[in-house]
Amino acid sequence: MLKTLSVIRMRRFSWLPGLPVVAAIFLLVCFIYTGTGICQESVPVPASAPNNKEVEALILLLEQKGLLSKEEVRNFLQRISKGQQKPESSPTASQPSDVQEMETLNQKIEEANEKIDRTQDNLLQRDRLNERRMDEIEEKIYEDMTVKQQKTAWAERIQLSGDIRMRYQDDMYDENNSTELNDPESLGDIINTTANRNRYRYRARLGLKAKLVDPREANVGKVDLGLRLATGNDDDPVSTNDTFGDAFNKDNILLDRAYLKWSWQPIEEKFGKLPKIGLIGGRMPNPFFSTDLVWDKDLNFEGLGMNLTSDTLLSNSWSVFLTAGAFPLEEVELRQNDKWLYGAQIGWSHRPFWGLSYKVGVALYDYENVQVNMTLEEETDKELIEDWDWSKPKYRQRGNSWAAIDPFDVSESANWTTGLASDFKELNVTAMFDIDRFAPIHVIFWADYVKNLGYDRDEISNLETYVSITALEEQTEGYEFGVELGYPLVRSWGDWKVGLFYKYLEADAVLDAFTDSDFHGGGTDAEGYILKFQMGLYRNVWLESKYMSTNEIFEEMEYRDSYQFAIDTFQLDINAAF
Repeated sequence: MLKTLSVIRMRRFSWLPGLPVVAAIFLLVCFIYTGTGICQESVPVPASAPNNKEVEALILLLEQKGLLSKEEVRNFLQRISKGQQKPESSPTASQPSDVQEMETLNQKIEEANEKIDRTQDNLLQRDRLNERRMDEIEEKIYEDMTVKQQKTAWAERIQLSGDIRMRYQDDMYDENNSTELNDPESLGDIINTTANRNRYRYRARLGLKAKLVDPREANVGKVDLGLRLATGNDDDPVSTNDTFGDAFNKDNILLDRAYLKWSWQPIEEKFGKLPKIGLIGGRMPNPFFSTDLVWDKDLNFEGLGMNLTSDTLLSNSWSVFLTAGAFPLEEVELRQNDKWLYGAQIGWSHRPFWGLSYKVGVALYDYENVQVNMTLEEETDKELIEDWDWSKPKYRQRGNSWAAIDPFDVSESANWTTGLASDFKELNVTAMFDIDRFAPIHVIFWADYVKNLGYDRDEISNLETYVSITALEEQTEGYEFGVELGYPLVRSWGDWKVGLFYKYLEADAVLDAFTDSDFHGGGTDAEGYILKFQMGLYRNVWLESKYMSTNEIFEEMEYRDSYQFAIDTFQLDINAAF
């Protein structure tokens, strides 16, 4: 719009080139008749007769310009022709007649010049008026645009995203499995180990991100707000799946994420680097560099996290990062025994040469007050059970060694309340190597190792209570390695990726509540292979399948029959996102 107005202004004086023509004619007349007195006030001095053909051409030109009428032109031409027929006489004899004619012509030219001046003044005045009006229009347009931008600024700061996944899952159990595996939540319940299970499940998520503070507006960093809703239930932190088959009953939508994130980096480089710092608080995505060996991919953390990156410039080959956080797991009323997770990770990323990059992270995850706390010694303390069983885990999957909290009646072991026999301080080393010289095809190698430094057999033996057989054997290590080939992110037609992994996770290597919920039915004390495949069907629509073949790890021969548990799981997903 503003460009158009500028073009209009440039064309306002498109008529002005005609003015130099009239001025040129006037100068030509003065030049031709300088000796006859047209451009002089006084009577001219005697001179030779002007060129009649030039005068006739000048008169005809004035007629074309509308400065002389046809009758005046005819009179002038007649006088010129008569002057040619008369015998030549002295200059003084013809001077009065020529002076009179030239004065008349001069008067006409002066009148024309005055008319041109008046017209020019009128046009200039009109142009100033038009310019003022154009300025008013521009100001009005700018005000309207400013108001509209202010009204729509909130929409420009908000970004919506979402996805849906439709899944078919087939759980195939080995026919030689033990039929007496207890549910860790209730020792009196036996879990399914023999009946194959087919399920149809779905997951739906809707996310929102909003920029609250833009660093271009104020040099105080960037502040983002994040929200996400998801299917699932509030008893399972590691899954957002919902299973079909509840008589068409309505499903739950829960708050999956809600956080504020502040990040800042300097405008200019510091010592050739561009560092970045960030703080995040609330219910947030996993802030640590990790795989599904320790953390399930659907798990979100609650608490406060911090991240520091030494360099964000892609042109630099080295970068160091530090991540730390404090996350409350369970608040215990009337006690100072709240359960917490404290985590810290340091690592680096490096591109030694074109076509290869790698990233390594070393983390320590320290759990506080998750181990059972034996505070009752006499049967009379049963009445206080509601006050002291706070050490029972809020959520468990399967695999961790358990210890009975209230074994008052040995014959009624099915009703015991159990907790975690071991403490957990997990040392985790994660590495990723990416060969991208064949981009967009990548070859990515993954390796992950974890060791529970919190396990202490002597401490478990001093609990003076009943514990599971795995608690007396040091089962504290886990690792995973594998390779992926294809596109890093499958989102469009023609994209593809395949992967093959092996995972080994002993009973007390990690807290079973938060590890992968699909591998071996969820939890620890499992090892096996994972085969993955993804293929893009359309833009933001893709197919994904996974096959997992797993067995239990614990092989104490005396109790082998009680722990036999092998399962193969097949999943086929259709995903769509925006």
